Amino acid sequence: MLIAAGIGVAPIRSLLETVSFAPGHATVLLRSHSVGDTYLVDELTDLCRLRGAQLRVIAGKRPKGVSTWLPADAAKAGITLKKIVPELTSSDIYICGPRPWTDAVVRDARSGGVPKKQIHYERFDW
Repeated sequence: MLIAAGIGVAPIRSLLETVSFAPGHATVLLRSHSVGDTYLVDELTDLCRLRGAQLRVIAGKRPKGVSTWLPADAAKAGITLKKIVPELTSSDIYICGPRPWTDAVVRDARSGGVPKKQIHYERFDW
């Protein structure tokens, strides 16, 4: 599983090109404020199609004052990473994005039962 937000899309794009996996064995989640501002979405759509990976864009603004990586409506509905990707606990997860967002994804993955050794991340700060 490859999960990215903002400039974190660039390393995820690179992983998608180079990591070995069978068609149907990878999911790419892109997080953005709106579908129109999702970085590299056209390139990633093509790469996912070529590599046989599933691509999901999760768009919407995060709620203020709540530490979540999801849009406000999803957070309010109790959506979690485990609900988005049922095979979560058997996945290796690569997360790239801004520090607070990345930390929230890691917390969600851990609360969904993913062992620490299966979670890999890169935080981007200015």
